Amino acid sequence: TTAVALPDQVSLGVLVTAVPRDAVDEAIAACGAGARRSDGKLPPHVVAYLTMALCLFGDDDYTEVAARVTGALDRWGCWDASWTPPTSSAITQARKRLGPAVFR
Repeated sequence: TTAVALPDQVSLGVLVTAVPRDAVDEAIAACGAGARRSDGKLPPHVVAYLTMALCLFGDDDYTEVAARVTGALDRWGCWDASWTPPTSSAITQARKRLGPAVFR
């Protein structure tokens, strides 16, 4: 049998390859946008990847994109199995905490 990759898996794979975790962490540190919550449910690197994925999948709602991203980040070692997929409200609040400077 041949493995078949879905378009969203390819897009997220390219995203994680093009923007490696080290680069995301460096941008977060440079902007002083480190984790502000102790529970770690939406750490800054996850919020960064979620935000970038929202640009890739602009027609999908936050929870659909979050499901795709959490699955992809798990495969690439950027997701902790103890975290739960975020809600739309949690993503919105986390994006505000992260701020736009990280993406420059």
